[in-house]
Order: sequence, then structure tokens, then C-alpha cells
Amino acid sequence: MRNAGNFAQLTQALAAAEHSRRSLEDHISRVEVSGHAHDQMMALLAQGANLALFVRRMAALVGGPIHYVDETLTIRDEVVPPDCDHGLVAQPRQGRLDRARILSAITASRADGRAALVHQDHDERCFALTLHSGSGRGDSLLVCLRGPVDDIRIRNLERSAVALSIA
Repeated sequence: MRNAGNFAQLTQALAAAEHSRRSLEDHISRVEVSGHAHDQMMALLAQGANLALFVRRMAALVGGPIHYVDETLTIRDEVVPPDCDHGLVAQPRQGRLDRARILSAITASRADGRAALVHQDHDERCFALTLHSGSGRGDSLLVCLRGPVDDIRIRNLERSAVALSIA
């Protein structure tokens, strides 16, 4: 009876250790993908890539549409990956996102350099990222994502926006 209890405890401990190992492997994989994405964006920056190429590559990396907007919220460029079927794709272009929320998110992004949530609809989210030009005003990105958005994915967006500001 005691052996059966010990065996059950060992089985539970082994299952917990296996779960932890899988979680760690998943995290390591996501960090490696993040590092690769960062390397790609820095290579573009080093090559002096133009704005259009940079934004296209960024959209491909995040797997979602990117709308490049000026300080009046006029869309100056829009990149939608070919296989993208997000419900939020057309909303910025059609003016269907709340302008006050966009401006608020851009202001928050400008203040802390982080991505700020503009809109969420089920598993789709739209973030604003300010492109810091040093003038206190300027252009921003509206980036639409589908699926889980973790800190690693957000930091990739933020790093790419910084690189784009430099480009």
C-alpha cells in the first residue's frame, strides 16, 4: 500500500517536471524566434532599407497588417501580409476604430515607448506604437495581431518600431 502511494507521488512529480520542461523548451523557442526577428530587422537597418521594405518585413514577422499613420491619423502606408485574414484589417482604413482611443494609445506609447492597446475584439488586437522622431510629434504604427500576445511578441514590435524610427 505504501509503495503504491510512493509510486503515485513519483508519477505526479514526474508529470510536473515534464510539464515544466515543455514550458521551458517552449519559452526558449520563442526567445530564439524573437532573437532571429530582431537580427532580421537590424540587418535591414544596417543595409539602409527603405521604409516600405522595413514595414513589409515587420508585417511578415508579426503576421498581421500594419498601418503607418501620420500625426493627423491619415494612413500613409498600409501593409497586409498575403495570407492575413484578420477582421481588423480594414477597420483603420475605413475609420471604424475610435479616433479618441487611437490618439490616447499613441500618447501613451509616446510617453513610455511601449505598445499601447487601441482595440480588442475576441482574439484580435490593434496596438499603437509611436515612431520617435525627436520632435515630440510624428508618425505612428497601428499593428493588428491575432492570437495570444505575450511579452516577447510585444517587445518584438517595440524593438522593430525603434529600428524603424532610426531608419
